[in-house]
Amino acid sequence: MTISDYCSSIDSPIFLLDAQSETRLELALREAISSHDPFYEGRSRESCMRWLSRKQKDWLLIFQNAQTNLLNSLFSYVPQSNRGHVLITTSHKTYSALAPDSSFQLNGLDKDDAITSLLSISMSKVTYETRAHAEKIVARLENLPGPLAFAARYIHKYGGLAGYLQLYEERQNRLLANVKSPEFNLSFTTAIQICLDSLPQRSRDLIQLLCAFNNLSIPHDMIKMAAERRFCYHAFKAEDHSVVEMMDQAKCLGDILCPNGEWIEHDFDQLTLPCIDLALLQVSRRRTSKFYTIHKTVRAWIIEHLGNVGRYDPQQLAVRILVSCITFGESDEHLTYLHPLLPHIREVQKREIIAAPDLYVLAMVLHRSWDAKEASSYFEYCLQRQKDILEETHPHRLRTMAYLASALFDDHRPEKGLELKQKAWELQKEVLGETNRETLSTLISISSLYFKMERIEEAKKLQEEVLDLQQVLA
Repeated sequence: MTISDYCSSIDSPIFLLDAQSETRLELALREAISSHDPFYEGRSRESCMRWLSRKQKDWLLIFQNAQTNLLNSLFSYVPQSNRGHVLITTSHKTYSALAPDSSFQLNGLDKDDAITSLLSISMSKVTYETRAHAEKIVARLENLPGPLAFAARYIHKYGGLAGYLQLYEERQNRLLANVKSPEFNLSFTTAIQICLDSLPQRSRDLIQLLCAFNNLSIPHDMIKMAAERRFCYHAFKAEDHSVVEMMDQAKCLGDILCPNGEWIEHDFDQLTLPCIDLALLQVSRRRTSKFYTIHKTVRAWIIEHLGNVGRYDPQQLAVRILVSCITFGESDEHLTYLHPLLPHIREVQKREIIAAPDLYVLAMVLHRSWDAKEASSYFEYCLQRQKDILEETHPHRLRTMAYLASALFDDHRPEKGLELKQKAWELQKEVLGETNRETLSTLISISSLYFKMERIEEAKKLQEEVLDLQQVLA
């Protein structure tokens, strides 16, 4: 049984946490708790831990793919409670020291167990002949449970227990001739590639697309919302040729996910089914929401070896889906987004983002999510793109400048943030007028920065100026 199967089979809350780094782990914990209790959105790690320790219902905390650099700090993420359970999955033996009496090393299966599993999962009739075929397959796949699981799913879907070994050898020889990837287990990747090659083209495009997201928890609702908005929801338009690229990306996604021109749930289920049948994709549920998970080796192999979807890098199409889910007003009011988007936004490579509005929208989400460092990086990149296409006095560029200043201040770079905020204000006064709402908002923000920097007299002076301007407006 996979972790996803187990999670969907029990009633207790399950918290799947990415433990590849402490930054990812803390973020995953905070997002997992706030998804169960919205009151805890934006709360500290300590607050989230207290929520778990006080919970009167059993829970399961799963640290996935824990790395050695977390060995000393992992205990600080385990709540003090007699109701919960903790499971750590890792490829590092050093973690066995944390629980010497309840650690299990998963190596190759016992030969008889491997043969039985292969025949059982593939639903092959047990005879002397089928067992002989299974024994040869098990030996060739080194008794490893991962490759055997993919082989069994393929045999179950397409048959051919007798012919699988020949197919395996042909595919492996092809891989050896064309791919040099010593970091991948050859048995694993050959079994994965056989499954991938059997997929219909649209299902293959889908699994490539999903690999551009964080593989532990891909929300179905995110894909559905983006599709219903036709992958191009924006409150304002791009100012250059990138709008053509954005629309072309939307068309590419529509061809894969909505070939009939609209989102149809049944059609999407049929699209995912071949991936699920072959264990390339797992489905789990949390309350009423559905999520997809991809095995880390499958994801790594697909990212490195399958290339583009159509003429686009899958990350570019993933960005189109993400920004399509964000509701964004022209003056930055009413910024709303699906909370589960955050781990996927952090997977994005900024260099893959074509349009400045996309950079701006993602930067705003990161800023509102208290990630000032990453937000300032996005705003800076957005400003660089805008410099190529917009005049210095363009309102969109001035707004980006003002928000970059706030993000820099929140990222403990107050002097640089204040300098940039003042420059934005001077330009806004010149272009929009000093009584314009955005200009006044920037002036109020400068006053607030002065207070935070304990420059009280300057802050009071600006507050008086703001009051005078507001009286003029009244």
